[in-house]
Amino acid sequence: MIVAVATLPGETTLVGRRGGPWTSVATWKVQSGALAILLPLTCVILWRLALAIISLLRAAGSSEQQPAEAKGLALGEPVVWQGQQRWRGFTSGRLVLMSLAALGPVFFLLWMWSLWSSVEALTLKLFWTAGALISFGGSILLVLLYGPAVLQRCYRDLFGTMIVTDRRLAWLTPFSREVYREVSSAEIVDAFVVEGNDQRGWIGIVRLKRGKIEDLDIRGVPDPALALSVLARLVRR
Repeated sequence: MIVAVATLPGETTLVGRRGGPWTSVATWKVQSGALAILLPLTCVILWRLALAIISLLRAAGSSEQQPAEAKGLALGEPVVWQGQQRWRGFTSGRLVLMSLAALGPVFFLLWMWSLWSSVEALTLKLFWTAGALISFGGSILLVLLYGPAVLQRCYRDLFGTMIVTDRRLAWLTPFSREVYREVSSAEIVDAFVVEGNDQRGWIGIVRLKRGKIEDLDIRGVPDPALALSVLARLVRR
């Protein structure tokens, strides 16, 4: 609207109701009156939007912080079993969620490509761009905020190593071998094989976390019988 008002052609502009009557007014007067309302309103909207984005960035940053104890193996902590899930840890549910998350940005980009490569007037392009941002802005922002962390977690799960020590079940990053995820022995209530064979299996873990019982499914565990035997030593008594 600001662009449309600022680029009004001619020295005079017709002002009035949609059905008339119309009055010829100097263009600069129309621009001054309209911009006196539009510019402060736009500043307020942009300010509130900036505050909302800053709040989301802070929330995303705090949710990605790792606990201090999950940086690496303790001195003298023995690894009694290790294995890699590889692509088997990349579940269908994760694929579905990532596909759904990508729909918004993909549709937005296709819409913008079609719109800005057309011969429509600049004001119409800006109008429909605003409409596209209103429609897909939320999904795009979520992807920008949480997408990098999700992709990093997928990369670590695909190429990292799962280990069992004398005090916890943990997952190590591919090269630095730092712990990025763990379940301490104090949290493990039970462990069992759901299904599988001698080579690969699905292990279920009953976990007590912050006073609540949770189910943790670990798919594609190599040599599940051996993995379960060492996990059984961590079960709470």
